[in-house]
Amino acid sequence: MAITTYSELQTAAANWLRRDGDTDYVARVPELISLAEAQFNRDIRHRRMEATTDLTLTASVKTVALPTDYVEARAAVLQSDPLVVLTYVTPVQLDTNWASSSTGKPTEYTIVGSNMKVGQAPDSAYAVELTYYQKIPALSDSQTSNWLLTNHPDMYLYGTLLQAMPYMSDDERIPVWAAYYERAREGLKNDDARSAYNGGPLYSRVNVFTG
Repeated sequence: MAITTYSELQTAAANWLRRDGDTDYVARVPELISLAEAQFNRDIRHRRMEATTDLTLTASVKTVALPTDYVEARAAVLQSDPLVVLTYVTPVQLDTNWASSSTGKPTEYTIVGSNMKVGQAPDSAYAVELTYYQKIPALSDSQTSNWLLTNHPDMYLYGTLLQAMPYMSDDERIPVWAAYYERAREGLKNDDARSAYNGGPLYSRVNVFTG
């Protein structure tokens, strides 16, 4: 059976554990899928998660809200003339570097909670082009598929089965599904490397630490 939709994933999760007639388990499968997706957003960084958006800095205000689907920053570029690639620093470093009330063109940024914070305080309104990793779109009855399920259904299946083990009190099977999950995740990492660099010279990718 192909696993291409949210409904097919739920059926497969029940079939693989031979619990298709267990109404209590079947009712829990959407929760288990949601738990798997939470783990995906912690474990996976893939080019298909990359997105770009413009944030608007207000004069004299150091903070701006991040996108609601934000997971991790890749780069932040101040859209000034010339462009300024903002340097990531820790929150403590930013507050230390820009302790005064001076204003000007920001050169650094950090992440505090659900906000980006810049230093120094902007002397006028600026746009910041933020390239970031976004959350994997969660499956639901209305969002029946996404790029991960379409291209790597094994990640979804093994991730869901792994989450099912504590619910089923089957601790002995946790290492089995964990091994399958890790194998699928390694395949996803290899796919990302091949698709990102195939046909050109290979350089090290440097992710931006987000605090």
